[in-house]
Amino acid sequence: MYEYQTDLGYQVPMSYFQLVSQRRGVELSTFDITTHNDLGNGFHRYVWEGLSINNDEYLVVRINAGNRKVISAGYGVSDYAPLYAMESLPLDVNLWHMTIFNQSNLQRRISFYLIAKD
Repeated sequence: MYEYQTDLGYQVPMSYFQLVSQRRGVELSTFDITTHNDLGNGFHRYVWEGLSINNDEYLVVRINAGNRKVISAGYGVSDYAPLYAMESLPLDVNLWHMTIFNQSNLQRRISFYLIAKD
């Protein structure tokens, strides 16, 4: 989706991401978790709860697994309203990266999980 900036005398496309004023970064590690589960066979599940995402905000999250290898990550959010994962990928063998956009008018609770392996 593109908006157009018209004060230049001509139209210049700008991505919606450029127009949003709120961007925030969060660094999570296996040292500040809410819950840890040993899933067996070297797999571990980590959960971070008690975080929030503001209305009309891009939240950039990086999860560091320490000396473990990241397998997968995700999130859970309160309230049934639009929220989008813009990207979710392993940046390194032990680092997961996500960018999440809360398009709603609500500040919402959000929790994150990570599956990692020894």
